[in-house]
Amino acid sequence: MKSLDPITVDKFRPMHQKVSIEKSEVIAREKRAEEEAKKKVIADQRAAVKAILEEAAQLQSAADATAVEAEGKARPLIRESDKGADEIQEAAAEAEKLMQKAEEELSQAAEKLKKAKEECDGNENLKGFGVAESRQLETA
Repeated sequence: MKSLDPITVDKFRPMHQKVSIEKSEVIAREKRAEEEAKKKVIADQRAAVKAILEEAAQLQSAADATAVEAEGKARPLIRESDKGADEIQEAAAEAEKLMQKAEEELSQAAEKLKKAKEECDGNENLKGFGVAESRQLETA
């Protein structure tokens, strides 16, 4: 290693510029690292909210399928048929159970949707995130 030479007046200004440039680069690197860390945290939070919304959508589609199945079971009850009273009561009970299951699934989906909204409203970085998805789920 060679020894450091003293800085003379002639070399002071260029050395001062080099040190200042390096300091500004270090500060810029630290700032970029902080911004990337913030972006990663926000992306993780968005992914969590999106997972909740997707789960709510799956529950809602399962509730729709259950409601369609219940409607299919109840359809013969609407028309005139030569079924006995016991068969009609069994079919009605089955249709009612399916509708209760669909209602439970819808209430679970509503709870998930509410949870996602609370997380978005509670976090400044997630304001407005998932609004379109939640509106679609609410109207469906």
